[in-house]
Amino acid sequence: MLQLLISGCSAAICSVLCLFFWSTSRADGWRHYRYYALVALVSAIYGVCGLPIQTEIFSIHPSVLFSTLSLIIALLTPVFWFAFLLAQEDRVLRPLERIAVGTLLLGVAITCVPGATFGELHRIGPTWTGATYIVLNTNALGDFLIFVMMASFFSIAYGYAKPRERGASRQLVPMFASLAFVVGAVEEGLVVMNMIPWPFMGSIGFSVGNILMALEMARKVVQNARDVESLNLELQNRIVDSTNNLMSTRQALIASERHTAMGSLAAGVSHEINNPLAYVSGNLEFVRDTMVLLPDREEELSAIDDAIIGVERIQEVIANQKMYVRSQGSDGLANIHKTIEIALRVVKPQIKYSTTVEVQVDEEMFASIDESRLVQVLVNLVLNAALSKRDGDVLMNTTLRAFRKGDLVCIEVSDNDGRAQSTLRAGKMAQFVDDSSMAKGDIAVFVCRGIVETCGGTVLSLRNDAGKLVVRVTLPIAESGCNIAPRQRAHTP
Repeated sequence: MLQLLISGCSAAICSVLCLFFWSTSRADGWRHYRYYALVALVSAIYGVCGLPIQTEIFSIHPSVLFSTLSLIIALLTPVFWFAFLLAQEDRVLRPLERIAVGTLLLGVAITCVPGATFGELHRIGPTWTGATYIVLNTNALGDFLIFVMMASFFSIAYGYAKPRERGASRQLVPMFASLAFVVGAVEEGLVVMNMIPWPFMGSIGFSVGNILMALEMARKVVQNARDVESLNLELQNRIVDSTNNLMSTRQALIASERHTAMGSLAAGVSHEINNPLAYVSGNLEFVRDTMVLLPDREEELSAIDDAIIGVERIQEVIANQKMYVRSQGSDGLANIHKTIEIALRVVKPQIKYSTTVEVQVDEEMFASIDESRLVQVLVNLVLNAALSKRDGDVLMNTTLRAFRKGDLVCIEVSDNDGRAQSTLRAGKMAQFVDDSSMAKGDIAVFVCRGIVETCGGTVLSLRNDAGKLVVRVTLPIAESGCNIAPRQRAHTP
């Protein structure tokens, strides 16, 4: 009865595990386990087949039938396991695996022929069990097929112990599971060869192997649950970060629209100021011309001259403002030195208490870009460099350098500590502001890029000779007074 209990429990355990593997294989990412469900299924059938052959209660014919069926199932088990590996690793059979699978399938077909792999019946009965078992002896062909089955299981175990893929770790639990199947296969061979009297050991080996694979699968399920939880947490953090970035971008867009509206308003106000200012300037000139004819009017003339200088400064500020806000096409000719001076006069009220600007211009140069659009670019870049200054910092020194490089005009903007630039990105414009001022400046930086690229230039983040990151604007060079020919995109050598 002990032997019947072992085989019955083995069949029940393998049947439950078959249902477990099959139900799990219905989930995405676990479909390869449907093939291992077949391994558990044939293991359960193997245990059922062991019931009739382990006692003399049954007749000879059922014993022959179930002995043949048990060998067929044993030969199919490594075939299903190979199918499981192929689906799990998404690969094809290796040459030796093809030979083994082909041999096993051919052996299954041959075993179905009566007498092809089995010889005569024999009885075995270990003294400690007190029972007699009826089994079939295998011939040389049957012994060879059992050897191929054992070699296949051993190859599977070796594959788990020594994975061929680089970086893959050993899988100890599946390795021991396949070794348990090796023990079962060895037992199957030794019993049919009439070498050992323990036919129930094969069922135990197959059951242990299936239990170990179920434990490995449960471990993976728990690990995947933890990974999913970690990914959900990471996704939540990304959503929060994306939401914060969107809010910052929204605030920047609102500020940009407001600045655009203020610029249009300032342009209209400047135009309205110009009219009465012309009256004031003309009347001052008239008064001065009149006062010159009168004697002893030096003090009055000095006051009138100061007033005329003040009017000229007002006119200059209005001209700079109109230069900054007006919209022109991409064609034009910009004097680099003059454009830099205009840009610095525009930004002076905003940076005079936080930033000093050092200008380095090698020579008089002209670029193929409208002057007002280049002013917009320089204003935005200088302001963005100034915006990276944190509260409590010392006065920041921004360097604005212009030089000629082949047929290109290069303008570089950098600060004294390189903190205003972000990491270098090959061939792309990097943000020119740190996180604390991103909402204030990032939109303007990409506006600069759009303006420059429209004019055939590039805006890049590079390292200068001192190792600091700088923003470099490159534009096609143009000679003074020449017509601007249709330009191609500039490339930094």
